[in-house]
Amino acid sequence: MYNSKQFYKIIIFNAVDQQKMIECDVKSNLFIDGNLSLHKGVYNRIINAYNGGVPLGFAMTTYSDAPAGSGLGSSFKMVVAIIKAFVEWLNLPFPMC
Repeated sequence: MYNSKQFYKIIIFNAVDQQKMIECDVKSNLFIDGNLSLHKGVYNRIINAYNGGVPLGFAMTTYSDAPAGSGLGSSFKMVVAIIKAFVEWLNLPFPMC
């Protein structure tokens, strides 16, 4: 049996609604360059604040029905959903204070 947290040697973010996918090497701080910045920002914060800076490899697919810039809070909701995924995967305390 493998440890799923060590299985992936890369990080993949696939934002289906935006038709964007990025793939990068596993590292503790992903460069915020305007390409799926919410995804990368949440990853950076979780890894550095809650995983001791130890990077993790994984694949994450996201999708939102609310169009970006619509005023419906789609960015906030995406951040919460990504945080919740990490909380479940890493058994982090929730709420995270």
